[in-house]
Amino acid sequence: MTDQHTYDAVTWPTALAQAPDLADVAFGQHPDLGLVAATASDDPDAITAVTLAHFGFQYRPDLQIHALPPGTLGPDAISAAARVTRLLSGLGLIVTATPEVEQSARSLAHQAAPAPLRRPVPVAHATAPRASAATPRPRPGR
Repeated sequence: MTDQHTYDAVTWPTALAQAPDLADVAFGQHPDLGLVAATASDDPDAITAVTLAHFGFQYRPDLQIHALPPGTLGPDAISAAARVTRLLSGLGLIVTATPEVEQSARSLAHQAAPAPLRRPVPVAHATAPRASAATPRPRPGR
């Protein structure tokens, strides 16, 4: 699937479902709903559906996709998709995304990356306070 295609709300799930490698989950941009996910399984108890729900995606049976709540901001949507991807990929499932979503994720990661340090930052060494001879120490059993 290339990012040069535009899909309406009816043909979009079919287009995403034809993602390469027969992915277990495929992320893409829906023209009206923003970032959404399609799954290979329609079982609501499948690990893919449960994981998507855990990270805020709600199943839309009318479109057969999982969408984030209306008003979810782009960085929050990409972050949710990244967490889903990390978890499911770690379990050995195949997760893919359209080039548009991949580019958004790369851009967000680049913005969030801390600037490299140009010189070492000195660390202050703290010492533990010493017990004073005038301060009695409690004895066990008293």
